[in-house]
Amino acid sequence: MAYRTIDADLVLQTLERLRLRIGERFPNAGLGNVCAELALLATDTRSSVTELAKPMIRIRLGVGLVLAAGASFAAYGIHTIGFRSGETEVL
Repeated sequence: MAYRTIDADLVLQTLERLRLRIGERFPNAGLGNVCAELALLATDTRSSVTELAKPMIRIRLGVGLVLAAGASFAAYGIHTIGFRSGETEVL
């Protein structure tokens, strides 16, 4: 297992185990509620991360169009400068 990745299911399992252990040892402390809240947050985060991991086709197309337009303007500018450099001024 890579150390740079986080398995959301394992995090949720660990939080549930921690909540149960805290509930056994400190039943009135409220720390179990903190673990339950962290589990909810982890569940929400997991769904957000899976949504963000999907490729964003519209953004990719937009970036591609901007790059193509920039390359076109650069090519046009080079082409225009190339023709004008051969001209001489007549006074």
